[in-house]
Amino acid sequence: MRLSEALDRLEALGTDKLRAQNAKRGVTGSQYGVKLGDIRTVAKEIKTDHGLALELWDSSHFEARLLATLVMKPKQLSATELDRMVRANTLAQVADWLGGYVVKVHPEKEKLRQQWMESDHPMAARAGWGLTAERLAKSELAWPNKATRRARTLSSSSASPIADTTGCRRWPLSWCRFRSMFCSR
Repeated sequence: MRLSEALDRLEALGTDKLRAQNAKRGVTGSQYGVKLGDIRTVAKEIKTDHGLALELWDSSHFEARLLATLVMKPKQLSATELDRMVRANTLAQVADWLGGYVVKVHPEKEKLRQQWMESDHPMAARAGWGLTAERLAKSELAWPNKATRRARTLSSSSASPIADTTGCRRWPLSWCRFRSMFCSR
């Protein structure tokens, strides 16, 4: 699929109603008003096309940038290109998709995280904080022992105690959080 075909497809899927809703939500600039599910459907048809993704990104259309994040190959981007993309964006939803589908799997994400944490640019700082939050959530600092990590992964639907590996009885983590917030000791 070529750039003109992809943009024509997005334009055909757009509606005035969704353009108005997007404008209320802060989308500025060029947009077609395409449902997110339709963007995902177009991405499935395209599969992966890194060259097309870069062209879609450079078009500056809201939906084209969302589509670009789904069809690009993050490992083929240089750190400089990714930094340029993060800083060129001004929309929160595009930043979320870029962070979730591209930045998160980029091979140089740690170097970029450190650089972005020191940046005054709001979107670069946002990307840096996103990577930092992911790093902390996966670290031993967030879940210091096996029993806590195990309780984190268990279903919070039951309120029965769970025996951990040391033989102690523990409540699921969500119940402990609830109890510490609302119950007196």
